[in-house]
Order: sequence, then structure tokens, then C-alpha cells
Amino acid sequence: MSGKQIRFISVLIISLLALTLPTAALADSHLAAEGAETTETSVSTEATASQDPIITKTDFDEVGTPLDSLNVSYWPEYDDPSVLVMYRGTVDSSIKTPSTLRIAIPRGTDVRLVATSAIDTNGQFQYDTAWNSKQLVDGGDKTILTYELIHPTFQFEIYLQPVSGKGKRDFDLKLPIISEIKNLSVDIKKPVRAENFVAKPAAARTTQEGQFEDHLYSFTDVGAGQQYAFKVTYDRADSKPSIDKTTGVVDTSGGSQQTALIVIFVVLLIGAAVTMGVVRMRNAPMTASRAKPIKSKSGTKSKPGSKKKPGSKSSGSGKPKASPNKKFCSECGEQVKADSKFCPECGQDL
Repeated sequence: MSGKQIRFISVLIISLLALTLPTAALADSHLAAEGAETTETSVSTEATASQDPIITKTDFDEVGTPLDSLNVSYWPEYDDPSVLVMYRGTVDSSIKTPSTLRIAIPRGTDVRLVATSAIDTNGQFQYDTAWNSKQLVDGGDKTILTYELIHPTFQFEIYLQPVSGKGKRDFDLKLPIISEIKNLSVDIKKPVRAENFVAKPAAARTTQEGQFEDHLYSFTDVGAGQQYAFKVTYDRADSKPSIDKTTGVVDTSGGSQQTALIVIFVVLLIGAAVTMGVVRMRNAPMTASRAKPIKSKSGTKSKPGSKKKPGSKSSGSGKPKASPNKKFCSECGEQVKADSKFCPECGQDL
């Protein structure tokens, strides 16, 4: 492949990447998502309905770790056909670390704990101690999670409520609470390609972050021994998650966009190969066309049809014979450099 072909194909690839970037945004990674700053512009709209969730008083007799803050994020069909739930919080200032975190999560056979961590003062996640010390205890209508904290700030993740198929989605999100919480915030993320999305009760406000819409709730001085509940409904024409788990790229078209881009790339690549083939054919030497006059050894060109003078020596075949220090083109007779690979006059391979 020539240098021109390589440059041409490189331009095509760069152009294709430029085409795909505006339609695909990099998604947040799980544990880093809540702690990282975002450069997206948030557009907030106030909801008209009350944000008060359905609160059920319970007879929870377990005592959880008092918390200064807790944020619970529900991300349906984010990178998995279920609901990703991320808990991020800080224990009360009266708690000295290292200590044991004790907190409630929903109960069910479909609940999967996938990560536990503490977060140091530099915002780095510390997994080993948290994961190795984790315990899940059946608490009746809830599950009690405990693990060792080496820093006051923590984050852990679970998956729950499998979501699959096409069409209507309708499920409840339950948040059991066994801790005193000074500041509780909840956000429910609308999946990409979801239509007619409704979260009940209505959120206090919504924000738009890239391709995602977040429904936000906030509460203060939340007491232990209760359970918050939210109901989510929406329509979705496919069962693919919002992002590709391996690449972290938002899929705004349910997979059809990626297929279309691959087809476009293949077509462009074939077009490039055909184009370069035509150019190569046009630039190839014309061996059957009119021959250029052959230069004599004296450097003068012989005219077609001219006769040699009597007594002049014949050159034999009409083409000069190469001496040990000279090299001539076998096609047109032009003298060329000894190390030349092509004739500079007619383009013949040497």
C-alpha cells in the first residue's frame, strides 16, 4: 500500500470518528461517577407535584450507623438489564474511623451486591478492607449490610429489579432506612431511549446531564424505622442498556446507530480502495502507445523514418547497450541512474 493510500484511508477513519463523536457521549463510571465533577450544563425545572414519597412506618428494631449525608441513585437499564443503585454517604461526625458501617438495603433474591468501598481524603476509592469485611444479614423485609470503614465517606453498589423485554416498564423502588440521616437525597435517572417516563411521587426538580434526565429529591432530618417508596413507569422499544458496559459509550439508537456506522465505514473503505486502484491504473505506463524517439549515444534524437548515412555503424537493435557504468531504460532508451527503480522519462519498471 502506497503512502497516498495510507494517508487517504487515515483521513477517512478520522472523518468517521469525527462523525460519531457528536452522537455518542462518554458515560459516567460507577464508583467514580458520583464523586467526579461534571462539565455538562444542568438545566433545572421545578416540579409542580409534591416530592413526598410514600413513607411506611416500620417496626425496624435494628439500629444503623448515624449518617451526616446519604445519596441514593437509581439508574434503570444503565449498563445492565436491571436497576443499578449507588449509595454514597458520610457517617456522622461523632463516628470515629475505622468503624463498622451498618445500613439497610432492599431484600430479595434479585438483589446483587457488586462493590463496597471507603473514599479517602483525595477522593480515591479503597476497596480491599471494605469488600473483605462485608456481611449481608437477613433482616426480614430488608437486608442489613455491614463492612469496615477506614474513612468516613463510603460508597457501595447493588443491582436489583431485573428489567427486560420491550414495551411498558412498571416497577417499585423501596428504600428501607434504619439510620438517622441529617441530609438524604435521591435521584432517579431516566434511561436513554425511554418515553413517557414518570416517577411518582413527582421530583422536586429535574436536571439534564448529556443524554440523561435526572429526577431529584431531597429530605432533611430523616428518622430511622421507615421505608421510602417510589414508583417508576416508562415505555422502551428495546431491551439494550443505555450504555455499552465495555466502552462506557452512550447508545442513543438501541444499537442501530453502531451498525449503521460500521456499514458506512466499510463502504468508505471499499470506495477508497476502488478510487486508489483507478488512480494507479491512470498513472501506469502506456506500453502500447506511441513510443518516444530514442536518444542516440551522442545525445541527439533520431527522427522517425530517417536513414543512416553510408558507412555509419549500426547500433544493432536501435537501443544503446549498457556499459558497466551506465544504465538505460529498456522501453524508451533513456539513460538512468544505476540505482533507479523506475524510468523518469516513461515510468517503466527497471
